[in-house]
Amino acid sequence: MKRKILALALAIIMLLGLLTTAIPLLVANSAGKSSVGDVNGDGMVDNLDATPILRYDAALLELTEAQLITANVNGDEWVDNLDAVMILLYDAGLLDKFPADNHESSESSEEESSKIEYPEGAYVVKNYDTKMDVIWAEVPKANIDTYKWVNSVRFTAYAQLVYIEDYGFLCRMTCMETNPLTKYTQFGDPVYLDSCMEFFAAWDNQSYINIESNSIGAMCAQFGATNKNRKPLTDYLTMSEMFQMNPSVEADRWTLTMDIPLSKLQKIYGNSLSADTFVSGYTFKGNFYKIGSDAVTGVRHYGMWNEVGGTTPNFHQPAYFGTFVIE
Repeated sequence: MKRKILALALAIIMLLGLLTTAIPLLVANSAGKSSVGDVNGDGMVDNLDATPILRYDAALLELTEAQLITANVNGDEWVDNLDAVMILLYDAGLLDKFPADNHESSESSEEESSKIEYPEGAYVVKNYDTKMDVIWAEVPKANIDTYKWVNSVRFTAYAQLVYIEDYGFLCRMTCMETNPLTKYTQFGDPVYLDSCMEFFAAWDNQSYINIESNSIGAMCAQFGATNKNRKPLTDYLTMSEMFQMNPSVEADRWTLTMDIPLSKLQKIYGNSLSADTFVSGYTFKGNFYKIGSDAVTGVRHYGMWNEVGGTTPNFHQPAYFGTFVIE
């Protein structure tokens, strides 16, 4: 031990004598963040790394941004003689690791834990603090681009879904369609015969809600586990409480912005859903559809986001729902 301390003292004396001497630095790592303590970029942490720090502290040398990062071995955001002393202690075997090593490990662990591996093909539901924070141009689109069962026109349509903390969901559906034809006007009418967009979601992964609406916001909405014995949402919500469709018709498109508060979902699902349900990484099932009939629109069509199986038209097949995951 005495020999190590003596060696350390001698090294400090030698380094102080070198403060006025120009010493070339290796800068192989200066383009990026190098290992903690390896200031000269030679791949090792030793007394040679303390020299540039002492010269920098004495205003005799400029260090690059990358060198300043790796020179801050004590993690106090300053590069000075204290960092040089720690490197000398490390080189003398009196220090196992630098405080900055713990800081980097902590940051790395936090980054790794924050990464979520989303299921393949899943739609990632972006998370916002308030409705006012939502920027729809930044929200991923679920393209409703699979058409089957009949030969028909293929409308360009897509859906977007976001979660608002402590409030619930907003679902925006858009179809590039001029003059969407509409016949039905009342809740519970067969609006799927009109030019219609639909959102089905099994919020608890067991029973699902189907929300179907035309371009004036007339809707059909039901709840149940299967296609049989489905109950209208008026069994759970009054008409004044019903989900709002907020339709908008423009020259070349029409849009629905469905407002789906958590408080209303709870009236339907009961205690199986809460604000604690929809945490980051939570997955649930559902699908987006575009539909219309010959009788009303003149162009019978069945469009979907996640392809539905079978040879006859039937959107009520939870087995073919896609996956949603909260960001």
